[in-house]
Amino acid sequence: SFPNNSYKKSKKDPAPSSSVTSEVLVDNPIDFAELKAQNDNVCGYITVDGTVVDYPVLRSDESLPEDYYLNHDWLKHSKFAGSIYMQKCNSSDFSDNCTLLYGHNMLDGSMFAGLRKFRNEDFFNENKYITICTPGHILKYEIYSAFTYEGRHIIHSFDFSKQEDFELFVHESLNPRSLETYHIREDAAPVWGDKIVVLSTCTDAYGDLRYLVAGKLIEDTKTN
Repeated sequence: SFPNNSYKKSKKDPAPSSSVTSEVLVDNPIDFAELKAQNDNVCGYITVDGTVVDYPVLRSDESLPEDYYLNHDWLKHSKFAGSIYMQKCNSSDFSDNCTLLYGHNMLDGSMFAGLRKFRNEDFFNENKYITICTPGHILKYEIYSAFTYEGRHIIHSFDFSKQEDFELFVHESLNPRSLETYHIREDAAPVWGDKIVVLSTCTDAYGDLRYLVAGKLIEDTKTN
């Protein structure tokens, strides 16, 4: 898990509401000022119900290779476990119709290895949410599918700005071609206009397959 809790804000009494605005903002649980002071490539922070997934999310800036964080930690140290990261084809503020996040399936259970738990039907039914904090927002996603998928690049294979492509991917994620175990939550299925996040990691099997956990944005809470 992430090495310390200094980035997580302690609970404190709410600040008096301003008379200038009627919108009451909640406190962001993540201290992004501190994280970004150490690495400005931090664009979010992800937790997944029932798993040890509890990490910053990185996105390479223009000075770094696309997949730099595949084998570097969030402080840019060379590390086999790498980081949880998105590629440059996605917006750092998670505003795209589909945001794809990568993480290693580590043998020690770290990074995105915990996603394997969703292969268990009881676990899938009991653990429904992905939470991603960003500067100014808490984004809550309901998991609607966990499945094995072919290794092709999802963002390059589907134009998520087009309704037809968005709906095709949703259909494939609800009806995966893989014979491996998958679980879906029909009542949480996205429709055109929704935003989704897809968590991607390697499968335990050999070959060019990915294990994906997909969620639909259901809450966007603005924060201080």
